Amino acid sequence: MTMSNTRQDLTHGTGKPDDRTMKRVRQTMAILIATTLLLAAFQSGGLVSWTYDLPPSPLAEEIISAAQSWHQLMQEIGATNVGEHVGDFILSLQDYTF
Repeated sequence: MTMSNTRQDLTHGTGKPDDRTMKRVRQTMAILIATTLLLAAFQSGGLVSWTYDLPPSPLAEEIISAAQSWHQLMQEIGATNVGEHVGDFILSLQDYTF
C-alpha cells in the first residue's frame, strides 16, 4: 500500500479526514490535556526540576519562577502529597505476592 493509498483510505477520496478520524483526534487531544494538567498538579516538583535544565535565558528565568510558584501553590493545597501517597501505595504493592 502506498502513501497515497493510505491517505485516500483515511479521507475516503474527499481530501478531508472522516468524522471517526476527527473524533479520535479530539479524544486524543482531550487525554493529552487531562494528563498534562494532572501531572502539573500532582508532579509539580518534577516540573520545577525540568525547568532547571532549560538553557539559561531571560525567558527560562521567567519559566523557572512560574514553575516554582506553581509548585509552592500545589504544596500549600496538598496536591503534591497525593502524588507521593500514590507512589508509596504502588511501592507497597510490590511487597505482596499473588
